[in-house]
Amino acid sequence: MSALQLVAPCPALRDHVLCYVARDAAAARAVPAEAQFPAHTISGLVLLHGGRIHAPQHGRDFAECTLLGLQPKPYRLMYVDGPQTTAVLFRAGRAGELLGVAAADIAAQLLDARVVVPSLALQVLMHRSREATTAAARITALEAYLLDRLERRPPRPAWAEALLALGPELALLPLPALAERLGWSPRQLQRCFGELFGVPPKTYQRLARGQAALRGLHADAAASLPALAQALGFADHAHLSRELRDTAGHAPATLRRGFDRGLPALAPLSALLRADL
Repeated sequence: MSALQLVAPCPALRDHVLCYVARDAAAARAVPAEAQFPAHTISGLVLLHGGRIHAPQHGRDFAECTLLGLQPKPYRLMYVDGPQTTAVLFRAGRAGELLGVAAADIAAQLLDARVVVPSLALQVLMHRSREATTAAARITALEAYLLDRLERRPPRPAWAEALLALGPELALLPLPALAERLGWSPRQLQRCFGELFGVPPKTYQRLARGQAALRGLHADAAASLPALAQALGFADHAHLSRELRDTAGHAPATLRRGFDRGLPALAPLSALLRADL
């Protein structure tokens, strides 16, 4: 049995939310003692209902409600006493605008959401989550909270719409070509990336390409590294291998074996890749 339940968001939230991820009491028993995660552009809001999650690289435990921002480096999570969790994974650049926080303030961070986004609505969500007895009920409460935030958020600026409208090209276009496509100066490109994603454009592209390479390896363990490198804009397969070591913490051959053999430490990552991390 998978340790993770992945649930798609309602249509109104699909522009902001990648998916919901839950571990109920039964699934928590299948969680490995430790899991490895790559650097990533997405953010997450995690509700902890029991047990303990320790993040060694951040030097802290998860709070009852934790906001995990974009992560520029790979990291580990250690699970103690079968933690049960309900989380929402936000698409890149969406957490800040939906929760009302600056992207730069949460990038590379693991924060107590009660401090970062204090509100009566968040208190209500946490109360409903404590009272719920199933993962489905907790996801329903979380989605109600997000729909309320969606109603209250200010309109997205035109520059942010233009940036997000580029989709996959955002990670693949060389920065001069990206600035030319948008009609922006290099300085404006830097500023807008920082506002939307919390990191410079070069960092964002590096992380997004690393994620795309992971998806390619996970989808096809026999995928040609030179072909994958060319498709994703790497100089060559050696460049791709270096970047995967830096952003995922492992060489491509190690990741291939881990995905193929179903190594427990990579099981949560495999589940998230199926959700198109």
